[in-house]
Amino acid sequence: MRGVLKFMVKRPYSISLFGPVVRIIFFPFLILAYLPHWIYISFYSCITVVVYIVHNIIILITGHPSSGTYQYLINYLRYTNYLTLSFLGLRVGYAPFSVPPLKHASLEFDVAMPAEMNRLWALARLCTPVFCVILLPHIIIKIWYSIIQIAFIYISWIKAVFTGRYFAYYWTRIDHSLRYQNRLAIFVLGLSDTYPLFHGHPEEKTLMEIEE
Repeated sequence: MRGVLKFMVKRPYSISLFGPVVRIIFFPFLILAYLPHWIYISFYSCITVVVYIVHNIIILITGHPSSGTYQYLINYLRYTNYLTLSFLGLRVGYAPFSVPPLKHASLEFDVAMPAEMNRLWALARLCTPVFCVILLPHIIIKIWYSIIQIAFIYISWIKAVFTGRYFAYYWTRIDHSLRYQNRLAIFVLGLSDTYPLFHGHPEEKTLMEIEE
């Protein structure tokens, strides 16, 4: 059985011109503004590594995921997605130091926990060199997706400065990039046994919402 990802980024009908202007002109200062989050997520990630190891050991021994570690890892991904959207200007306001609810105004993220999980995948995740070889094609694709995402973000910022709206096409590309990265993340962390697809298109069109 697999963990099914429900992921949707909601594009706002209009945005303030202040955000894109600041991000284009004062990007280094934006990085400094988010420095508390970078420090916070560093500690958060250290704890997550421990939880990740415990989570996969439990699966290796029992063949079943622990609801406690499973939910912790989902919350970690939900927070990192929320932080990414805030930093890139895809939602309004500074990101809070908390996990957003399941259905937030700008993001919907959840993974259905499977009743059973594959012990061999859990063993592979605990053997880091082996798992890195398995993920090598995705590592290459993720680098490419990240470059494309940055390009689309900058184009969207420039367009938003003049119109107050993001291009629907570029927003869709960004959404696909984030969805791909999340599919990869839930597989890597042990929230799903399904080897991720090599693209970020929605499996179901109903999970993607763009307001025109």
